[in-house]
Amino acid sequence: MYANPGTARGNVTQLRRYADAVAATGGATDTAAYDNLGNVLTQSSGCCQQMAYTFTAATKFAYPTTVVRGDTTGAQLTTSATYDFNTGLVRTATDVNAQVTTYQHEAETLRPEIITSPDTSQTTIIYEDNLVTNPSTGRMNTFVKTQDEITDAMTVIDYTYRDGRGAVTRVFKDDVRGSTANSTDARRAPATSMWGN
Repeated sequence: MYANPGTARGNVTQLRRYADAVAATGGATDTAAYDNLGNVLTQSSGCCQQMAYTFTAATKFAYPTTVVRGDTTGAQLTTSATYDFNTGLVRTATDVNAQVTTYQHEAETLRPEIITSPDTSQTTIIYEDNLVTNPSTGRMNTFVKTQDEITDAMTVIDYTYRDGRGAVTRVFKDDVRGSTANSTDARRAPATSMWGN
């Protein structure tokens, strides 16, 4: 017969650490509190440092929307995030300085595709899942191209080639200036190459 366990969930609420475990002296206690779903609401370390998490109905209480950390009687820092309801992937992340980073993901694979920093600079990630010829080995590889648009006049592009096992076979960086950044062919070997094994 099933018996309602009440509020008992089996979550660890207290952990005591000792400088001298044999004598059980010099201990510091970490504590945690949970909601009915098992989400951590607060965590504290030692005397005063605490992290507090907020869960809301907007995410069905699945992901923390804000995290507050710091001295419970003094200065505290707050970060927050918004999520895609269907996938749980982070859409925006706000740091302690209220600076917002946004994330876009591929619809088919849910891999990160475009990351926009608070200063509006962007990182674009392009996945070449079809096999292409690795210029250094002549073998067929997949690759990932990461394009960091530092400024309107400066873009840094990284290429990582992988074999069928997923092992990295070639890595190089391309420092592109001006409008040519968008037309760089990921299959070519630029003069500033760094070759993998």
